Amino acid sequence: MKQKGFVLVSVLVITTISTMLAFSQFRDNHLQERMAGNHHKGISARHAAEQGVFDAFKVIEKGGTTEEMIIKLNALVTENKDYSFPSLDSDGNIIVLVSTGEVGNAIAYLKAILKTSEKSAEGIFDNAVVACESLTLKGQGSIDSYSGGLYSESTSDSNGDVSVKGGSKNVSLKGKGKIKGAISEYTGECDPLVIADSADEDGDPVLGEISLIAQQLGDDYDFNKFETTKDSTNTFDGSIVDRFIPETLDILGESTDVYVFDDFKSTKDNTIKISGDITFYIQGDMNIQKTNFTLVGDSSLTIYIAGKINIKNDSNVFTDNHVSSALTLYSSSDSSDAVKLQGDADIYMNLYIPNGKVKYSGKGDIMGAIRAKEVDMSGQGNIHYDEGLADLETSGNGEAKISYCALYYYYPKDNETPEILDAAAYSDYCEGTVEDVDDGDDKDKKDKDKKDKDKKDKDKKD
Repeated sequence: MKQKGFVLVSVLVITTISTMLAFSQFRDNHLQERMAGNHHKGISARHAAEQGVFDAFKVIEKGGTTEEMIIKLNALVTENKDYSFPSLDSDGNIIVLVSTGEVGNAIAYLKAILKTSEKSAEGIFDNAVVACESLTLKGQGSIDSYSGGLYSESTSDSNGDVSVKGGSKNVSLKGKGKIKGAISEYTGECDPLVIADSADEDGDPVLGEISLIAQQLGDDYDFNKFETTKDSTNTFDGSIVDRFIPETLDILGESTDVYVFDDFKSTKDNTIKISGDITFYIQGDMNIQKTNFTLVGDSSLTIYIAGKINIKNDSNVFTDNHVSSALTLYSSSDSSDAVKLQGDADIYMNLYIPNGKVKYSGKGDIMGAIRAKEVDMSGQGNIHYDEGLADLETSGNGEAKISYCALYYYYPKDNETPEILDAAAYSDYCEGTVEDVDDGDDKDKKDKDKKDKDKKDKDKKD
């Protein structure tokens, strides 16, 4: 009996110990699980804080005034629950923010010090020709430059520079024509003014300026075709012309009075007189033949067109004014014959067709500049680049250059109280004139490090 009692006691003891070990293991497993969960939440909180900085970077990169950027950043946090900007300040071109990522009970603080600067201006007519795909000279025409006004050989020069995507490998010289200037590789945007439709980095559609004009007019707008009668003269001076009443539209950020047409056709020994700074919007095509365009004084004509352009024989376009900026033509057409120039008279104008092809087969010369996807010269006409066009202050799409001055995690003493930032304190730091900025916990850490170093030095002496 005693032996049986001893066995029973032994079994109970072993069972108790095993149970205690099992519960201990369960407790350890639970602790490990909680530690792993907290670690995962901490990593997720850091990811959220980083996402906040990345989203802020995109907002600032789109440009605008500093005040506009701050408003957009504050609006940004209302769209996202994982991060916030509890501290945000700006001074001139310096923006400082703390992005706080919070997942569960884990919080991460990521401080970003950003510096913005205006995007370098890009003149749309800085070269005689800008071709975003190819330039072909297979006729007798050449490309040179002149100093403006009435072109003559005495005013010509060798600054007819061309800039082509891919450089000289995409320039084809098959005829007797010459390029009297430098050939460079174009690395900029084909459509810096965003005249034609495009897509952003996410593939979402972006309406170009010409589509935005159509959008302002609306789907129900009553478009009418302009077609002249024989030997007629039409003067566009901002008043009503026939049944065409100028519409006030927003174009490239400016309120502009615009004559709106479906197609524009003048082919019967007609005269189109421009008085004042006049703007056309043509939804369809433009066909010109046996037509004289003339300016009154220092007038100008700007044309925005969605369709094709065809200028045929016996047409004189502002040849009596000798000003290359008299006519500036913007087209969103992506056609392989977006612009066809077949005339035998000189033309003073500038062409901007970022997605289409310019076919120049006429005998007349062009005084001005061309920006297009493709340029094909096969006639006897020349391009004489007006060097004064390089002085035009025409910017790109308004985006800002942005860079990080600093980006680091930190842990404030009081998680409940956001750090008060002073962007002005970082100005010299971002300019590289000081090595560091003493602020908040960074300063406390430096003081502690200094005390530790002093203590070690003292211990060595003792």
